[in-house]
Amino acid sequence: MKITVRKKHPLAIRWNHWINFPVLTVMIWSGLMIYWANDIYFLPGAWLDFLGLQQRLGEGMAWHFPFALLFAVNGLCYVVFLIVSGQWRHVLPIRRTDHGSSIDATKYNIMQRYAYTAILLLGGAALITGLAIYKPIQLGWLTELLGGYSAVRYQHFLITNVFIAFFAVHIVQVARAGWNGFRAMITGTERVEKLESAVLGIREFEVSQFDFHRQNRRKILTWISLGFAGVFGLRAIINADDERGVPWPLRRFGEWTDSIWKAQFSDRRAIVRSEPVTGVPRLNGDIGITSTLDKTLWRMAVTLPHSNDILFVSLADLEKLPQTTETFEFKCVEGWSEWMTFSGVRFVDFLSEYKITSDLPEFTSLISVDGGYYVAMDTKSMLHSQTLLCLAMNGKPLEPSQGAPVRLVAAVKYGVKNIKQIGQISFSDKIPADYWAENGYSEYLGL
Repeated sequence: MKITVRKKHPLAIRWNHWINFPVLTVMIWSGLMIYWANDIYFLPGAWLDFLGLQQRLGEGMAWHFPFALLFAVNGLCYVVFLIVSGQWRHVLPIRRTDHGSSIDATKYNIMQRYAYTAILLLGGAALITGLAIYKPIQLGWLTELLGGYSAVRYQHFLITNVFIAFFAVHIVQVARAGWNGFRAMITGTERVEKLESAVLGIREFEVSQFDFHRQNRRKILTWISLGFAGVFGLRAIINADDERGVPWPLRRFGEWTDSIWKAQFSDRRAIVRSEPVTGVPRLNGDIGITSTLDKTLWRMAVTLPHSNDILFVSLADLEKLPQTTETFEFKCVEGWSEWMTFSGVRFVDFLSEYKITSDLPEFTSLISVDGGYYVAMDTKSMLHSQTLLCLAMNGKPLEPSQGAPVRLVAAVKYGVKNIKQIGQISFSDKIPADYWAENGYSEYLGL
């Protein structure tokens, strides 16, 4: 018995579709882990706690970025295929080709083409806003173009919600269309129950019912096998040996991306304001804080590079050095940001004053007075013009809770790198210990 079938979806389109499904699922899941740390938008934190996504910010970031790269590569391949193959004529919401012939409406109707074009543009917007959040200083021009750091975070979150809504509607529509349409996204062909004319079109052909079902079974089993392979791959990553709070494959990926951004690092400055900020700055984190520290007795021990000599620096010594005041947007890894005014000694000026300027090692280690908090900084970031040994915030000397007598302020890093109550500074050619890197976060955390 002969039946009529129609070529529906090319193999490349099907690959892009089925890769995108798990990739976007992981991105949304990991994005919710990131969102939990600063649930200021619409989804209450209690829901995230119910889903078991609380206290997993570092893990969320470790998963989110590699799958964002997969999403970008898959999206780029999809766009290239649409252009090269001419399939864009079936996706874009146009009614006629350049030659004046009507677009084949049997593939997608006009509403589907509007929806698929919108989601394609939305994918590009998700990547652009994601990059603007990820590197708001190195890509500062992009972040400012989109309205600033806080505005971009809102945009990215809203785009995610639109994706979720699209998925929900898409699944309902697929269910309504039935097995024939769903099968076509797996096998590439659909059965035509009734032709509009007696003449087969360019995409229709006849085949025996036996051959049609046999070929479909083979293709469906192949895709099911690929799906299981993907599931096993994800499970292999999840169950991989833990390396400082995350599976080791995610740690390797993070180190690779960090090396790329380190190579691109420049002295690009954070956007500053001329008007100083007053009032009490937001506080977050008290690890490494000693509330009973006597500022008059405090000394910062600086181990000189390539030697065991130690330089002891008092608060009075730092106050005698040239002071710098700048106002810029302080950014916390949890997602919040706040404009603050910082005053103190630029680290590069400090090194110059004490003649610590030649052949500096790649990394700088900073440890709090009580030894409970420690950070690893790349020395390039320490030499950035907006990295300060900070003595005052918002026009007032530091309080103990703010890191008195001296804390680090590095505009090109997230706040977790801005260690409070500095007790020791040393230099190394190997990455030093880092408190949050031992708990799943990246060592670099550069902006």
